[in-house]
Amino acid sequence: MDFYHLVDFLEQTNPKFKMIDKKIKNFIIKQSVQDSPKETCGFIVFKDNFICIPCENTSKDPEQFFKISSIDFLKIKKMYNKIYYIYHSHTNENCDFSETDKTCAENLNLPIILYNIKKNIFKIHNPVRVQDDLIGRFYEYKKYDCFTLIKDFYYKQMNIDLSVEYGDLDKINIKKLFLENYTNKNFILIDDIKNICNHDILLIDGIKDSSHCAIYLRDNKILHQPINTFSKIENYCNFYKRHTKLAFRVKI
Repeated sequence: MDFYHLVDFLEQTNPKFKMIDKKIKNFIIKQSVQDSPKETCGFIVFKDNFICIPCENTSKDPEQFFKISSIDFLKIKKMYNKIYYIYHSHTNENCDFSETDKTCAENLNLPIILYNIKKNIFKIHNPVRVQDDLIGRFYEYKKYDCFTLIKDFYYKQMNIDLSVEYGDLDKINIKKLFLENYTNKNFILIDDIKNICNHDILLIDGIKDSSHCAIYLRDNKILHQPINTFSKIENYCNFYKRHTKLAFRVKI
């Protein structure tokens, strides 16, 4: 569930959050004004109380976007053990989260707060939730490839065991593999990809001449393990849609 205006929601349901929220709001407002016309950015952590940790906006276009260096992120996470929120500002009239904002939230697995200076509005976007250790795994065939990511996701998040031996992903028939091994695990074939839904397994062909698997998530996102890079959540863009041949869905 996405909680836009989650700040207001929590104020109504959690009296303790009122004090936290007022302090955090005032800090973000003050910092946003000071950093304008650049977008401000930082993290919210907990140390006796919730506190804001400002970060340098390293974006090449800081008046339109924000970027926090991985060094700052790792340093703050090590220092405070847990990060609860990302926050940033918009200095124009746009009160909506950009796709870049949302992707940042997905890949850090953290809610992101937006404060619009001109309209004095706060919003929160809650990311698609997946296990932290499913994101940021570097590709290694048969250990951290696209197929093992599917198996790990279903086992960790849905308690469904998809263990099966398989050969070279470039040569095997992925559709046949799924039909022969998973129809007895309550999976059904979805031929019309226009009808895909949350947690469907997508079979994608034609990417660097190899077969590829991904998990469809809500809000037009997919979780997948590309070759020679890190597993991640990203937009289910037209490129992936064109190459998606079919999907499998588990009946629960």
